Amino acid sequence: MKIEAPDCVLITDSRKGKLNRALLTLIFLTSFLASCSPTYRVQTELTPPKDERGLECVKTCTADFEQCKGKALNRYQICQSRVSIDRTLSHRRCFSRRSGRSSYLCNRGLGFYGTGLYHGYCSYEGSHCKDSFETCFVNCGGKLSYEKTCISRCPS
Repeated sequence: MKIEAPDCVLITDSRKGKLNRALLTLIFLTSFLASCSPTYRVQTELTPPKDERGLECVKTCTADFEQCKGKALNRYQICQSRVSIDRTLSHRRCFSRRSGRSSYLCNRGLGFYGTGLYHGYCSYEGSHCKDSFETCFVNCGGKLSYEKTCISRCPS
Protein backbone atom coordinates (compact mmCIF):
# COMPACT_ATOMS: atom_id res chain seq x y z
CA MET A 1 0.00 0.00 0.00
CA LYS A 2 1.33 3.46 -0.87
CA ILE A 3 0.15 6.67 0.82
CA GLU A 4 1.10 10.04 -0.66
CA ALA A 5 1.26 13.30 1.24
CA PRO A 6 2.17 16.72 -0.18
CA ASP A 7 5.91 16.46 0.55
CA CYS A 8 6.55 12.86 1.49
CA VAL A 9 5.90 9.27 0.51
CA LEU A 10 5.20 6.57 3.09
CA ILE A 11 5.41 2.93 2.05
CA THR A 12 4.07 0.37 4.46
CA ASP A 13 5.00 -3.30 4.68
CA SER A 14 2.99 -5.85 6.66
CA ARG A 15 6.17 -7.62 7.86
CA LYS A 16 7.39 -4.41 9.48
CA GLY A 17 4.11 -4.13 11.36
CA LYS A 18 4.63 -7.54 13.00
CA LEU A 19 8.22 -6.67 13.85
CA ASN A 20 7.16 -3.31 15.29
CA ARG A 21 4.49 -4.97 17.48
CA ALA A 22 7.02 -7.48 18.79
CA LEU A 23 9.52 -4.72 19.49
CA LEU A 24 6.90 -2.58 21.25
CA THR A 25 5.83 -5.56 23.36
CA LEU A 26 9.43 -6.20 24.36
CA ILE A 27 9.96 -2.54 25.27
CA PHE A 28 6.73 -2.49 27.29
CA LEU A 29 7.63 -5.64 29.24
CA THR A 30 11.15 -4.39 29.94
CA SER A 31 9.93 -1.03 31.22
CA PHE A 32 7.20 -2.71 33.27
CA LEU A 33 9.70 -5.01 34.98
CA ALA A 34 12.12 -2.12 35.56
CA SER A 35 9.37 -0.07 37.18
CA CYS A 36 8.84 -2.83 39.75
CA SER A 37 12.40 -2.82 41.02
CA PRO A 38 13.46 -0.78 44.06
CA THR A 39 15.06 2.64 43.70
CA TYR A 40 18.11 3.48 45.77
CA ARG A 41 19.92 6.71 46.62
CA VAL A 42 23.66 6.53 47.16
CA GLN A 43 25.14 9.20 49.39
CA THR A 44 28.85 9.88 49.59
CA GLU A 45 30.28 10.73 52.98
CA LEU A 46 33.57 12.61 52.97
CA THR A 47 35.95 12.32 55.92
CA PRO A 48 38.62 15.02 55.58
CA PRO A 49 42.29 14.36 56.30
CA LYS A 50 43.46 15.17 59.83
CA ASP A 51 46.69 17.04 59.05
CA GLU A 52 47.02 20.67 57.95
CA ARG A 53 48.75 19.77 54.68
CA GLY A 54 45.92 17.45 53.71
CA LEU A 55 43.31 20.10 54.50
CA GLU A 56 45.12 22.63 52.27
CA CYS A 57 45.23 20.00 49.53
CA VAL A 58 41.45 19.49 49.86
CA LYS A 59 40.93 23.25 49.43
CA THR A 60 42.72 22.99 46.08
CA CYS A 61 40.49 20.04 45.13
CA THR A 62 37.40 22.06 46.02
CA ALA A 63 38.54 25.07 43.98
CA ASP A 64 39.30 22.82 40.99
CA PHE A 65 35.88 21.16 41.38
CA GLU A 66 34.06 24.51 41.34
CA GLN A 67 36.04 25.64 38.32
CA CYS A 68 35.29 22.37 36.50
CA LYS A 69 31.55 22.70 37.19
CA GLY A 70 31.60 26.31 36.00
CA LYS A 71 33.29 25.36 32.72
CA ALA A 72 30.85 22.49 32.16
CA LEU A 73 27.88 24.78 32.79
CA ASN A 74 29.34 27.38 30.43
CA ARG A 75 29.77 24.77 27.66
CA TYR A 76 26.18 23.63 28.21
CA GLN A 77 24.82 27.19 27.99
CA ILE A 78 26.81 27.88 24.80
CA CYS A 79 25.43 24.68 23.27
CA GLN A 80 21.86 25.66 24.24
CA SER A 81 22.36 29.06 22.63
CA ARG A 82 23.64 27.45 19.42
CA VAL A 83 20.69 25.06 19.37
CA SER A 84 18.28 27.97 19.72
CA ILE A 85 19.91 29.79 16.80
CA ASP A 86 20.07 26.59 14.74
CA ARG A 87 16.38 25.86 15.32
CA THR A 88 15.38 29.40 14.40
CA LEU A 89 17.37 29.31 11.16
CA SER A 90 16.13 25.81 10.30
CA HIS A 91 12.55 26.87 11.00
CA ARG A 92 12.93 29.83 8.63
CA ARG A 93 14.45 27.56 5.95
CA CYS A 94 11.56 25.15 6.37
CA PHE A 95 8.99 27.90 5.83
CA SER A 96 10.86 29.21 2.80
CA ARG A 97 10.70 25.74 1.17
CA ARG A 98 7.09 24.99 2.00
CA SER A 99 3.94 26.86 1.20
CA GLY A 100 0.23 26.48 1.77
CA ARG A 101 -1.02 23.28 3.36
CA SER A 102 2.38 21.66 3.87
CA SER A 103 3.71 24.55 6.03
CA TYR A 104 1.96 22.92 9.03
CA LEU A 105 4.91 20.49 9.09
CA CYS A 106 7.19 23.40 9.98
CA ASN A 107 4.93 24.50 12.82
CA ARG A 108 4.85 20.97 14.22
CA GLY A 109 8.63 20.73 14.06
CA LEU A 110 8.65 18.03 11.40
CA GLY A 111 10.50 20.17 8.94
CA PHE A 112 13.28 21.62 11.05
CA TYR A 113 14.01 19.81 14.33
CA GLY A 114 16.91 17.47 13.90
CA THR A 115 18.33 19.41 10.97
CA GLY A 116 21.51 21.34 11.35
CA LEU A 117 24.62 20.73 13.36
CA TYR A 118 23.39 20.38 16.94
CA HIS A 119 20.22 18.29 16.54
CA GLY A 120 18.65 20.09 19.48
CA TYR A 121 20.63 18.14 22.07
CA CYS A 122 23.01 19.45 24.69
CA SER A 123 24.11 17.72 27.84
CA TYR A 124 25.64 19.01 31.03
CA GLU A 125 28.86 17.06 31.37
CA GLY A 126 29.80 17.98 34.91
CA SER A 127 29.70 14.46 36.34
CA HIS A 128 33.41 13.94 35.62
CA CYS A 129 34.06 16.91 37.92
CA LYS A 130 32.74 14.93 40.90
CA ASP A 131 34.85 11.92 39.99
CA SER A 132 37.97 14.09 39.71
CA PHE A 133 37.18 15.77 43.02
CA GLU A 134 36.75 12.44 44.81
CA THR A 135 40.05 11.15 43.40
CA CYS A 136 41.80 14.36 44.47
CA PHE A 137 40.16 14.21 47.92
CA VAL A 138 41.42 10.66 48.51
CA ASN A 139 44.90 11.57 47.19
CA CYS A 140 44.98 14.35 49.82
CA GLY A 141 44.42 11.79 52.57
CA GLY A 142 40.63 12.03 52.86
CA LYS A 143 38.33 9.03 53.01
CA LEU A 144 35.13 8.29 51.10
CA SER A 145 32.32 6.03 52.24
CA TYR A 146 29.07 5.31 50.47
CA GLU A 147 25.66 4.71 51.99
CA LYS A 148 22.98 3.08 49.85
CA THR A 149 19.40 3.76 50.97
CA CYS A 150 16.23 2.38 49.43
CA ILE A 151 13.81 5.24 48.68
CA SER A 152 10.94 3.57 46.79
CA ARG A 153 9.49 0.08 46.14
CA CYS A 154 11.77 -1.24 48.89
CA PRO A 155 11.86 -4.97 49.64
CA SER A 156 10.11 -5.94 52.84
